[in-house]
Amino acid sequence: MTREAFEAALDTGQLWTRVQSRDGNKWYLCRRNGRTRTWKREPDRFSIPVKFRFRDTMRVEFQYPGNTTVDSWFYIGEDKPT
Repeated sequence: MTREAFEAALDTGQLWTRVQSRDGNKWYLCRRNGRTRTWKREPDRFSIPVKFRFRDTMRVEFQYPGNTTVDSWFYIGEDKPT
């Protein structure tokens, strides 16, 4: 996924993250929690702070174009994934 895809999903309320819990994996809707950070020397690298659940926060970080772990922990879509 690209930076533009993540930002468009956050702006439209369609970015979901998977969180491990005692009951298994649960999906939560993410909301933007600040501005996107980018690097001049590495134009493909970005970091977006997000908020999910009531007060949990994390960063969507993408450093390398071949990083497939980002695709397994995030989902872009209107409906909650199963």
